[in-house]
Amino acid sequence: GTSISLPRPNLWVVKDATANGAGGVWVVGQENAVKFLSSSPSTPLYDQHKYVAQQYVWPPILFDGRKCHVRVYATITYDGRAFVHERAFLHVANEPFTVLQTSSDNKEGTPT
Repeated sequence: GTSISLPRPNLWVVKDATANGAGGVWVVGQENAVKFLSSSPSTPLYDQHKYVAQQYVWPPILFDGRKCHVRVYATITYDGRAFVHERAFLHVANEPFTVLQTSSDNKEGTPT
């Protein structure tokens, strides 16, 4: 397997809750966080949309050197019973995972 030994970056993934696929997804860190404030004229966010933010998983899960995630469908009923679909999906990125560094003093790097 591929091992990543860089320190954990303080990055967040912001997703448009109404988007599908790779559209409406941004990686937010200290360098670009101000851009995402609602008062900023350069914000890519729309007031009428809903968004989800989650901390960037580090190190990322890799399959054959590419980022991936598993999608499992489940239903939880009003009485607390849970049903998990018998099929799950492994979604694998088209490009190999790399860690870019914008300068020599950037020890965290920017994951892609």
